[in-house]
Amino acid sequence: MKGIKVRSQARVLGYIIMMIYLMFICYFGFFSKIAGRDLAHVNKYNLIPFRTIHNYLNFEKPINSISVVVNIIGNMGVFMPFGIILPIILPARSHAYHIYLVLIGSLLLSLTIELIQYLTSVGVFDVDDLILNSIGALAGYFINMIVRKKYNRTGKEN
Repeated sequence: MKGIKVRSQARVLGYIIMMIYLMFICYFGFFSKIAGRDLAHVNKYNLIPFRTIHNYLNFEKPINSISVVVNIIGNMGVFMPFGIILPIILPARSHAYHIYLVLIGSLLLSLTIELIQYLTSVGVFDVDDLILNSIGALAGYFINMIVRKKYNRTGKEN
């Protein structure tokens, strides 16, 4: 009975954290000057997978290392919490089910953000962002699984 109560409390806390996380995503995705959100990107887009990633990792043209970190590591890092939190608030199911929902959920959330950025001209629609965001969400999911396994090995309840 205690395990059900702990799971229920974790789910409620997960919903609260997810709402805060989504507000954070909206702020940085649409309003933050630090993230370069302004009206200087009038309807720019990249639909070719790995083009932006290749440009950042191409050492023939020197690119500011801050730009690389913000764009590659940042896009993955900002979606890691999604992959960590979503399995907490979902009903207990198989790992394959959770991986599927994390992947589809991160793609849909990322696509929504990219489309709104494009339509409002506050960002560039970049298919590479969809790829990096999804990789970040999956990395978050696997971090969640590693922590859960470690937590279960100590004999404590999940």
